[in-house]
Amino acid sequence: KVGAFSEQDQKIFSILASSAAMALENASLHQKMEELTVIDELTGIYNYRYFVGKLDNELKRARRYHQSLSLLMIDIDWFKRYNDTYGHLFGNLILRDLVKTIKVCIRDVDILVRYGGEEFVVILPQTDKEDARQIGERIRSKVEQTQFEDEKRRLKVKLTVSLGVATFPENGTDQEELIKNVDQALYLAKWKGKNLICTL
Repeated sequence: KVGAFSEQDQKIFSILASSAAMALENASLHQKMEELTVIDELTGIYNYRYFVGKLDNELKRARRYHQSLSLLMIDIDWFKRYNDTYGHLFGNLILRDLVKTIKVCIRDVDILVRYGGEEFVVILPQTDKEDARQIGERIRSKVEQTQFEDEKRRLKVKLTVSLGVATFPENGTDQEELIKNVDQALYLAKWKGKNLICTL
């Protein structure tokens, strides 16, 4: 109804609306700040901090429902050589493009995180060792076939990755044991000559 609210009512509504808008903006900023603490700035994917909490939750779920859970650890072969030869800016481009390449090879339910440096981990819920190995092989093959370029397409390089696989419960029943074993599987792939995927 036109004129139903007095001028005093309108002032009160205006004050309430401003307060509500400020509260919404603060909530939005808080959410963005929380996201920044778990997102890797360079690659835009989750970081180690997020990984620790997420893996803990996924392990609890796997135990509760008696399901498999696998980890894939991925490391770029000879990454220091690319950095030393082409510079860190190009190295950063490689990391970002590698993330895009890995994402094409994994499922929506899988969680890709930057573990540190040039190492990445994929949490594979409800995935046994053989299925995890197949996903890892898909990543290895796709990376090997991909040409990594700088923004002006002057530099073009090929690279490879080594991967390790560990699966709950056979390779570990807690987070520490599972991470230690996936790291060992990756080390085995490196030791056997790189551009390989190894399981324990």
